[in-house]
Amino acid sequence: MADSEQAKSEGAVWTWVVLVILPVLHLASALILRTDGGPFWIWHAIDPSYFYLFNSVNLINLATPEAVAHPGTPVHSIGALVLLAVQGFADADTITERVFADPEAHLRAISTALYVINAAGLLAVGLAARGALGGLMPALLVQAGPFASTVIARHGLYVKPETFLVFAALMLALVTLLAVRNDALERHRTGFAVAFGLVAGLGIATKLSAAPLYVLPVFLLWGVRPLVIYAVASVVSFVFFTMPAIGAYGEFFSWIGQVGMGSGHFGGGEQTLIDLEKYPRYVMKMASRPVLSVPIVFAALALLEAWRRGRKGRPVPRLVMRALGGVALAQMLQILIVAKHPSAHYLIPNIVLSGLTVALFYRVVSELANASARVRFWSREVVALIFGVYLLVQGAAIVAQDFELREWRSDAATVDNSKFGQCAQVYFQFASDPTYALLLANHITNGKLADRIAPHVAPNHLWFDVVSGTFRDLFGETDMLDALAEYPCAFFRGTDRSIMETYLGENVPGITFSDTCSTDVEAVLTTGVDCQGNLTGK
Repeated sequence: MADSEQAKSEGAVWTWVVLVILPVLHLASALILRTDGGPFWIWHAIDPSYFYLFNSVNLINLATPEAVAHPGTPVHSIGALVLLAVQGFADADTITERVFADPEAHLRAISTALYVINAAGLLAVGLAARGALGGLMPALLVQAGPFASTVIARHGLYVKPETFLVFAALMLALVTLLAVRNDALERHRTGFAVAFGLVAGLGIATKLSAAPLYVLPVFLLWGVRPLVIYAVASVVSFVFFTMPAIGAYGEFFSWIGQVGMGSGHFGGGEQTLIDLEKYPRYVMKMASRPVLSVPIVFAALALLEAWRRGRKGRPVPRLVMRALGGVALAQMLQILIVAKHPSAHYLIPNIVLSGLTVALFYRVVSELANASARVRFWSREVVALIFGVYLLVQGAAIVAQDFELREWRSDAATVDNSKFGQCAQVYFQFASDPTYALLLANHITNGKLADRIAPHVAPNHLWFDVVSGTFRDLFGETDMLDALAEYPCAFFRGTDRSIMETYLGENVPGITFSDTCSTDVEAVLTTGVDCQGNLTGK
């Protein structure tokens, strides 16, 4: 008896040891990539990290967040809680002053909190999968989802919805696994309807593009009463998680209507919902990713075989089959929806769920009655091996991503903006500069905090808004020629050379600009000054 208890205890310890590996790797890789990527004010990280920082500060000041198109409110709220904790729950004025005195430190704190939340979610879903699917292999497959694409590694670094969507998708997987464990759903259908509604509201409040994935619970709950409860719980949850932004509901729903009707990006183009000419190509582009297409195809094959056996009266794992069918169909539906405006980062929660798809496939095949040993081997172990090899390849790709981030950081650092302090410094989208990050975020969040960042914005820092086509300082539109006339030299920086040259050619005629200071990524144009900050005369 004692030996049995000891073996059981050792098995539990071993389970924890194995299932903590991937969460730790996820946390460590995020921290390493963030460090190697450089500050959040570098050109590839400003949007929307600084916007979310400003909205977290808005919440601390009991102001409605701005630019809530995602809507992203859970990330705003987490940011506000982190700022409160880091500053010892000081008063709003003190926190605001400290945040803008060192925004980078506070963005690191918020992003670290998001990484830790994701790691905790990975551990929780691994333990749930171990209990529900009966083995470490399917548990590891579920945990492998966030490692399945460099898209997650790349976009999961910043303070933005995509980072938190990893956790949101893991929570959908967690509730699904708890539901299928020992057929718990059949005994607690109402409770699971509420739980699914809670995670649905959280995910949709984080980013609306994740909404199609929440058709998964429909295939499990199945029944008028539980589906009504699920729908109501989802709405209540969404309202709860977006409550801090309730004052911006009008803006949010107006934006959704605009984006929904327009066939182009951000509601542009013909008002025909989709571009019929381009849409099929976009769908193929999104669906052709192996991390999505391969698990979905294998899921379909397993379900077909299970259905065939069920018709012959053989036992099949019906609840797990419904979960597998639900997650595969949810993934396909999200592909169809986001293909309207194809961008890989919209697929992040979908990719995270690919691990669940493979794990459920593994379980379905394991339970198919009368399957030969050869069929089980090729359907389980080989598929798991293929998925493992794919993850190793993705690991190598993540290492390559780290090298790229280092190169971008090094490239941005080749030009020291502080050398041009005597010049008019004009920034175009997206320039690597800490003051530009403040200026852009202030504008995106409707200038609510302009007075609070004013002490940190020198008067010679100006910028060009590509959306409105206007030249601006901290407080609004200004005249470029008048601004440039106040300084003996001018320095322009941004990632879109064509916009810079077009605008300057039209609005600053007769002035010759040098581009010798430009980097591989960013265009740097100067007049009256060399690359070391020495005046040369206009």
